[in-house]
Amino acid sequence: MNAMSRFLRLFLLMFLEYAICGAWAPTAAVYFQSNGQGGMNVSGVQMGLLFLLMPLATIIMPPVFGSLADRYIRTDRLLGLLHVFSGLALIAAAKQTNFNWAMVCLGLHALLYAPTVALANSLVFAHLDDHHRQFTPIRLAGTIGWMSAGLGLSLWRLKFHAPVGDLFLLGGGLSLLLGLFSLLLPATPPTKSASGRFAFGKAVKLLRNPNFMVLILVGTVASAMFDYYYLFAGGFLSAPRVDALKSALPESYFNPGAAGVGIPLTKLSAVMTIAQFGELLMMLCLPWLIRKIGIKWVLSLGLMAWPLRYAFFVFFPSSPVALLGLLIHGLCIPCFLIAGFMYTEHVAPPDIRASAQSLFLLSSQGIGRAIGALMAGISQNQNTSTLPAKVAIPGGNDIGKLVDWQAMFIVPLGVGLACALVFPFIFKSEQKSELTKPAGTS
Repeated sequence: MNAMSRFLRLFLLMFLEYAICGAWAPTAAVYFQSNGQGGMNVSGVQMGLLFLLMPLATIIMPPVFGSLADRYIRTDRLLGLLHVFSGLALIAAAKQTNFNWAMVCLGLHALLYAPTVALANSLVFAHLDDHHRQFTPIRLAGTIGWMSAGLGLSLWRLKFHAPVGDLFLLGGGLSLLLGLFSLLLPATPPTKSASGRFAFGKAVKLLRNPNFMVLILVGTVASAMFDYYYLFAGGFLSAPRVDALKSALPESYFNPGAAGVGIPLTKLSAVMTIAQFGELLMMLCLPWLIRKIGIKWVLSLGLMAWPLRYAFFVFFPSSPVALLGLLIHGLCIPCFLIAGFMYTEHVAPPDIRASAQSLFLLSSQGIGRAIGALMAGISQNQNTSTLPAKVAIPGGNDIGKLVDWQAMFIVPLGVGLACALVFPFIFKSEQKSELTKPAGTS
């Protein structure tokens, strides 16, 4: 397989890997909490439980499948099997109208999809000669895939008026496609020099590295605030603007904190891809940025972007300026999560790299987001008031509940800011060119 063919296959792997989530994750909360279009009108706690499924699966499954890939089974074959069955589970979720059955289907999807992100990263890194320079253009495909799925869903809805479960049908179809495409991925067998049967146990010993320990701990706390975005950004952006809210509600029910940006649901997926445009730009700059300021300050920049995103939502709720929060979101993924994966790849020995990637994924997207999903669900219940009757908002949707978005977003703003301020003081500075060297060199 020549270099160009390998690059294109790895590029398509990342494109489809993230297009699956981009199809349903941004608007799933709006779908489940709505009364129409197949929605289930679920409560904040129920919504938190639904979004708890993926973090729990990320705690359980990546260590198991990371060890399998490091020791026993080809990574490309594992990816294919996992994506075929996770896609079928997502398609089944599209047909559900009962909350409990939706939980079962999405739970199965989560268990099967959760290991694939770390496995995809590990497979890509295994076929790169220069991780620092070559990984970013390939990972860029993931951002493009997420954007393409969101834009495609919006165009579909404008034409066909949002058929029930369309977001899950699209995600499931993309997952099946990736399962089949995995047959064409470069063969990635376990490392021949591997020692020890359970690679994840060896990966845990990386926590003896003080910087890696700091990355894991701070990343876990910061990631707990991530689900406030995934659960509520769509609801906030589609909530009525303050002028529409004030004119439609009796004075006793009016709460300016419940105002949003007023984006129609048919355009919501497309508007939310602004975040991916920001991510796209930052991904292009990431290798240069690491060379210029070093991994410590790139990670710090990513952490600072997380609370800044919520600051735009809190202080500019009914203004187009709030959309800058989406653009700032584009810094969060490249500068912390992707840079974190790159740093993990650097510090991990070759025979446990899939397991090391799984450990970073487990802490940030597993434990952290599990805590965050529960906190966010409880927070929504505490900040939601029920109107005596559904109220028609000019130019918007009928509403029966008011969510105080400002009160909701102040929590992740404060916690995220604390993480961003603490991290630079406890993460030891390294050479700016550190990630350009193979692990273990000086």
